[in-house]
Amino acid sequence: MMAAVILVCSLVLLLQFFVSYCRSLVAACAKEPLPIEVQEVTGISRTASPDDFSRVNAAFFTMNGYVSVLFFVFWAADIFLHGTRIR
Repeated sequence: MMAAVILVCSLVLLLQFFVSYCRSLVAACAKEPLPIEVQEVTGISRTASPDDFSRVNAAFFTMNGYVSVLFFVFWAADIFLHGTRIR
C-alpha cells in the first residue's frame, strides 16, 4: 500500500511540474504574434495575453481536486480495511 501512496504522490508532483512548465512555455511564447494562417485554421480571433492563465488555473485546480478526492478514498479504504494498528 505504501508503494501505491508513493506512486500517487510522485504522479501528482510530476503533474504539478508539468503544469508549471507549460505555463512558463505559454508565458514565453505569448509575446510572439500568431501568423494569420494559424489564426484562420484554429479559429482564434485574438491572441492570448501573457497574463491570461484563467483556463490553466481552472484546469489545474480541477485536477488537484480530483487527485485529492482520490487520495482521500484510498486513505479511507486503507484505514477501513487494515485499521490503524502499526505493524
